[in-house]
Amino acid sequence: MGKIPFLVESPNGHDREEVPENQAGEAVKKHLQQDKLVMVEKEGGGTELLTKTDLPKDDPQSTSEFARKFEKIKSATVSNKIKGG
Repeated sequence: MGKIPFLVESPNGHDREEVPENQAGEAVKKHLQQDKLVMVEKEGGGTELLTKTDLPKDDPQSTSEFARKFEKIKSATVSNKIKGG
């Protein structure tokens, strides 16, 4: 089982985390619950931007749809939300 690189925004730029493939969904969920944005890069080249509203509801279908988003990801970038002014 491989590891997926997560680049997490920090005061020093981006910190790199290595997350086991089977824990990618939980890692993304943790960052979304902290009200951060997560850009997931798929192995096929596509990307998907996730926000707190993408967190699964309390039903099994929503949870399984959320889990499918992480089946074949290449990397993830975690950023703080930018507030407009």
